[in-house]
Amino acid sequence: MMFCNLINYKKQLFLSLLILLLISFFSPHYAEAEEREWKFIGKTDNGKFLLYADTKSISYGSENIFTIKVKKELSPEAFYESVRKAEKESGAKVEDPEDLYKIVLKMETKEYLYEIDCEKNELRNIPLKTSAINIVTVIAILPNSAEEAIKNEFCRNK
Repeated sequence: MMFCNLINYKKQLFLSLLILLLISFFSPHYAEAEEREWKFIGKTDNGKFLLYADTKSISYGSENIFTIKVKKELSPEAFYESVRKAEKESGAKVEDPEDLYKIVLKMETKEYLYEIDCEKNELRNIPLKTSAINIVTVIAILPNSAEEAIKNEFCRNK
């Protein structure tokens, strides 16, 4: 009889642990979210995207190089211009473009890590979300660009 009770106890313990494991696996995880502070920097050169910099993510690797997270969002003007163009070409009217904009905004918003070399006046654009093909671009920072505004604000050796 005692042997049967021990087996039942082990079964109950096993089932309890299994249930706890399943609950923790399928319940939402509320990990401490990264604190971010997005600052609007400006529009990209073509005006299609709005550029924001996360001022809490800045990290200085040396006196002349720093990294900062940036976010590019599709600008409302660019979106509505493409809607007007599509309506004109198709002859159809887009219903509820505001909701469509919210959906497209979620899909088109991208985050990057910019590594800016203040001395060489160039930046490396590193995608934060990796995929099968990851391209890191190195470009010269153009005068009067949103990227130059980031460089001018956060470079230590101005």
